[in-house]
Amino acid sequence: MIYERKTENQLRNWLSNKKSYSNSKKNNYPFEVLFDVKTFLCWYRKQTMSCHYCGLTEEEQFQIIVSKKITSKRFFIEEKGKRGRHLEIDRKNPEEPYSEQNCVLSCYFCNNDKSDVFSDSQFFKLNGIGKLNSRVEFLKSLID
Repeated sequence: MIYERKTENQLRNWLSNKKSYSNSKKNNYPFEVLFDVKTFLCWYRKQTMSCHYCGLTEEEQFQIIVSKKITSKRFFIEEKGKRGRHLEIDRKNPEEPYSEQNCVLSCYFCNNDKSDVFSDSQFFKLNGIGKLNSRVEFLKSLID
């Protein structure tokens, strides 16, 4: 498999899905999307394509998952998996809406650990720089 960045169509679909979910009656917690398409695409294109928390790049994450040295039914290489091909869009403060000021790119591993439980500052305090550095060193060691 070859790494490719998200297409504009994939980005539009992500935004549309988030907006649809935020407007659904199933939504029982604050979940708002303040991005319009143009602002979102501009924001995304400015990103460095590395995890805000640990620095792992999108391509490194892709290579780790494709190597199958770490496996999960959530990863895109499995039949129904949808995650891991690209960095994920994370809200720094999970109680605040998706917006330019509140969003960062996160690798699958950090986003999964942080979840919607911690703010970005709480996540950094919980892990400390040393632990995040050790994590990324371990993950990078899995790349052939």
